[in-house]
Amino acid sequence: MSDKNFDKIGTIESRCMEECAELIHILAKVQRFGWTGFDPKNPDVKNDKLVISEVNDLKKVINELENYILSLDPNKEIKLTSYELEYIQSHPDGLRLAAYYNDAQETMADAMGDMEGCVKYHQGRSRLLNDMANKLDNE
Repeated sequence: MSDKNFDKIGTIESRCMEECAELIHILAKVQRFGWTGFDPKNPDVKNDKLVISEVNDLKKVINELENYILSLDPNKEIKLTSYELEYIQSHPDGLRLAAYYNDAQETMADAMGDMEGCVKYHQGRSRLLNDMANKLDNE
């Protein structure tokens, strides 16, 4: 999805399915016409650029989906896939990347806890101010 006006229309699930379908569609075009093929209506944009664009769109919506799932249960930890684990074990910087991943998860959990505390604090302040306003109205 390239149009920012439509980024948030529909559920995260439907947006994720749509982006998967768009990537599948352009990959089918690549199979038929090759990586350097193009749409005759837009000959300046080759299929390889379209695939990269769709992959980036899909990555973005997958990230939103992960964030949505975490928002359902902030204590839930996203597990690494077997591919990610294999990459970490085989890549020279894999352990450092895994540490960053864990740090990011901890930071996000801390921030969510801080945010919950702020919300509760401000809800309490709001109730207190409402109570004070009601007392003044009744005097």
